Amino acid sequence: MLAIWVKELTSSNAEAGLVFLALALPALASPISGVFVDRFPRRRVMILNDLTTGLGVLALLFVHDRGDVWIIFAVAVFYGAAQQIFFAARSGLLVSMIPDEQLGSANSLLESLRQGLRIGGPLIGAGMFAVWGGGAVAVLDSSTFFVSAALLSMLRVRDLERATIRPSFIRELLAGARHIRSTRELRRAVAALAMAVTVAGMLEVALFALTDAGLHRPPTFIGVLGTIQGAGSIVGGLAAAPLMRRWGETAVLAGGLAALGASLGMLAVATLPVVVVALLLIGASLAAVLVAYMTLLQRRTTGELQGRVFSAAEAIITVPYTLSMGLGAALIAVISFRWIYAANAVGMILAGAWLARGSGRTIRDAAEVAAPRTDLSAGVLAPSEELLPPPKAGHG
Repeated sequence: MLAIWVKELTSSNAEAGLVFLALALPALASPISGVFVDRFPRRRVMILNDLTTGLGVLALLFVHDRGDVWIIFAVAVFYGAAQQIFFAARSGLLVSMIPDEQLGSANSLLESLRQGLRIGGPLIGAGMFAVWGGGAVAVLDSSTFFVSAALLSMLRVRDLERATIRPSFIRELLAGARHIRSTRELRRAVAALAMAVTVAGMLEVALFALTDAGLHRPPTFIGVLGTIQGAGSIVGGLAAAPLMRRWGETAVLAGGLAALGASLGMLAVATLPVVVVALLLIGASLAAVLVAYMTLLQRRTTGELQGRVFSAAEAIITVPYTLSMGLGAALIAVISFRWIYAANAVGMILAGAWLARGSGRTIRDAAEVAAPRTDLSAGVLAPSEELLPPPKAGHG
């Protein structure tokens, strides 16, 4: 809704797309937040984060005209940082609550519920925005964070035992990246996602051009498109768990990326029937990608490192994504949105194919491989060997 608000105030696709850049920028500093997420009880971190975000969103009540657009961008940066903290803490909290073999099912259910809210959420938000303005949407959004904090306060879960002697801050900061580098499946998955999003940032800007120049609809119609994608995401989220049990997380991630690329290519047609089908497929494949990615991170990372590994992966993936988002804002005025969708289709299909080609054995196949030793006093993993054998094809 923030991007739609900017579009209404400025009539600029480029400026509206920059809202997504503002949301993504905090991920570049997420390794710092990951350290603190791992230092303190995750439930308390999530509660404090929700309360702070609920108050921060209310700053949008001071937006009245184009001169106040900077407030929207400031809130977007704040909101993006809060999301990084929340999901890093949630990842660790789930690992402490749920047996390893049930993480896939839990992530599938959570993603389906989250995406299910997109069915009614965008329509309600767009309707409120059209009738009462962005301030009303801000108040409603703020209230959801306070409800979330209240629900989390009722949750009773045993916290992790943490090391009494902490290493230096730099060692803690780099622990997540070191773990990704030393764990073959994580290294390849993060690399594939970084490849896939190399031009994906342009999609945020292209969406406004698709709606305006392609479908000839007002910016608020994006809420309808979000609802359609949300419906597909429910199916993809629920299907992810059985698919992972059958094929493993890496295979689902690779297949999801390829399917996502093919679906994005369909949007270049820019006719409403094709766009509807494409968005349903995009929702399903994107949900499968997110569930597989999250489950892979959780299952290949020990509890005390969850926040730092999640944050490090987000930072690595966000670098190319952020660069392409800025490029998209500059290019949308000189190239057709159709070329942006075509480029993303090629990039994601290639990333999925690369990951599938060298995936080797899945997590389920690697159950007999010894788990890495955990050095709690150092706060980093000290694996004695590579977690998985070299791939039969491809490279890591």
